[in-house]
Amino acid sequence: MNELGKEQSPYLLQHKDNPVHWKAWSDQTLQLARQQNKPIFLSIGYSTCHWCHVMEHESFENPEVANLLNQEFISIKVDREERPEIDDIYMKCVQAITGHGGWPMSVFLTPDLSPFFGGTYFPQAHFMKLLSEISRIWASSPEKIQGDADQIHEALRKMTLVEPSAMSEDIRREIVTQFLEQHRSSFDSDHGGFGGAPKFPQTMNLMSLLRSGSRESDFDSVDQTLLAMARGGMHDHLRGGFHRYSVDRYWLVSHFEKMLYDQAWLLHAFTEGYQKFHKEEYRQVAEDLVGYVERELRSAEGGFFSAQDADSLSKEDNKKHEGYFCTYTDQELQSILSEDEIRWLKTNYNVQESPVFEGRHVLFMQPSQDWEKVYASPQRESIFKKLEVLRAGKEDPHLDDKVIAAWNGWMIAALAKFAPLQPSGKAAELAKQAYHFCMSTLYKDDVLYRTWRNGELGPRAVSDDYVALIYAGLQLFAMTSDPSYLAQAEKLQAQLDQLFWDDKDGGYFRDDGQDASLILRVKEDYDGVRPNSNSLALWNLHRLHRWTGESAYQQKHQQILELLSSRLSRFPTSMPFAVCALLDEEKDGKDIVSEALTQDDRDLFYSQFRPADHLFHSNKDSKLSLFQGKSEGYYACRAGRCEAPVQSLKEALE
Repeated sequence: MNELGKEQSPYLLQHKDNPVHWKAWSDQTLQLARQQNKPIFLSIGYSTCHWCHVMEHESFENPEVANLLNQEFISIKVDREERPEIDDIYMKCVQAITGHGGWPMSVFLTPDLSPFFGGTYFPQAHFMKLLSEISRIWASSPEKIQGDADQIHEALRKMTLVEPSAMSEDIRREIVTQFLEQHRSSFDSDHGGFGGAPKFPQTMNLMSLLRSGSRESDFDSVDQTLLAMARGGMHDHLRGGFHRYSVDRYWLVSHFEKMLYDQAWLLHAFTEGYQKFHKEEYRQVAEDLVGYVERELRSAEGGFFSAQDADSLSKEDNKKHEGYFCTYTDQELQSILSEDEIRWLKTNYNVQESPVFEGRHVLFMQPSQDWEKVYASPQRESIFKKLEVLRAGKEDPHLDDKVIAAWNGWMIAALAKFAPLQPSGKAAELAKQAYHFCMSTLYKDDVLYRTWRNGELGPRAVSDDYVALIYAGLQLFAMTSDPSYLAQAEKLQAQLDQLFWDDKDGGYFRDDGQDASLILRVKEDYDGVRPNSNSLALWNLHRLHRWTGESAYQQKHQQILELLSSRLSRFPTSMPFAVCALLDEEKDGKDIVSEALTQDDRDLFYSQFRPADHLFHSNKDSKLSLFQGKSEGYYACRAGRCEAPVQSLKEALE
């Protein structure tokens, strides 16, 4: 029978009524596979995944498919957001077999959990043939499947081995050179972004380019890309925030799901873009993004939910369609807008005669348009209010309402970075409240949990969660000058080291080693849509050493650099946040400390792009050495050593 109805994951609950006898990943389920000597069909996805919905409708709701799965396989569903360490292992398998990855992930395992075949989305007819063939071979020649599984398992083991190597000054320079060359060669000078369709935000690459650029064209490529994203259809011009990615090279039509982690890293990028280029449009995009997150992704308790679906229910045919919620037909626009208003929308948001997405219009602006004029227009306000009424009349897309520790950590950090640019103080309050929620609700009895939903905690945290909340605490310390955030970051860091550190080769494993069902312990060395735990740990450890003086942090920082050195020197664009952290470190940043900070001081400091520098309001009575004795003037400190005080922030920055 289907056992998913007792689970907490929104993704698993979406499949609770399938005729497939789904089970969750558990010791009992895995023991059942061994007892019955059946192969396992492992299906991994997430609740806002469009192609997961398609495969469910085509195959998992189909009685014939279900019957074959129920008779010949043990079928297991895993939410990749809830159990990323399982997803990580078997995604490497799928990538090795097919050359690419994605979701839904469909993997076939022996009863001892060794993968022997895998892919992503399978059309129903193909999937039925595949199930029948695997079932036939398992019954007649199980040794053949076991042989394939043993080979794949060994290949996976070798893939996950990373040999540390020295990180010399020459290698550091080579990493930056390669990073710039790889981006210069892939930059789309016509439309912004890198490569062709589909185009992802690549926010951490943009942040690294802002730090590493040696030509004006490097900075121009960042500016052009930020502008293209801000103006394009990936940006929700009505409600703020961004959709997942652009399906074309023009940033016109997006894949319409909204993920919390995208909002977090786009907020990082637009905050830094505003500081670098001083375009009010970028600050407003960030402001609107914060408004969206507060309004639609924030729980009553203060944490942030995970995502909104791309698909929503259409009134016309009572079926779910991608993008229906935030796109418009001619008839819809004509039902609420006057002819003059439609002409204004055509002129300023490019509502064309021929709709660009499945008969529906997507709002976007051209890079050449006058943003300030359009944004300040009374007509825009009036028209957008009517469009909001139209959208509010539709059924909301599915909301994945689980709170994930790591994703909240990234969002908290982003809010803390943006907060000094926001006069209202809203971002600062959201950041502090979300951090309090995470540390009081997800962190219980000195154990951090990865997820929370409806008052219930999910599985134990992975290294991502610890590293992200350490990052959040450090960014809050930088924003508030409150040493309690630094102390909490140090406590989490100690637990991270105890649970995840590899004493042999250095670096952090993804899992804590307590789950015997995991066939490998993986150390991440790739930054995709978010930084891997080792990349982000570089930034954390450097700041912890800088602000506390503890040499152990610097030692671990060096060991991670040596672990990542070989891959960074060959493929630096695969770990852009590690490049970011490396460049921040090389800037030999200043900590400006003063008891006499004014609002003018803060405005001056945060109006500039100074990612390696921090501004602190000291308390001479603090036990923190960074603050002790600094009662008069402005102190410029590097690595715990402070210069003689000067009388103005401007002098301290020189």
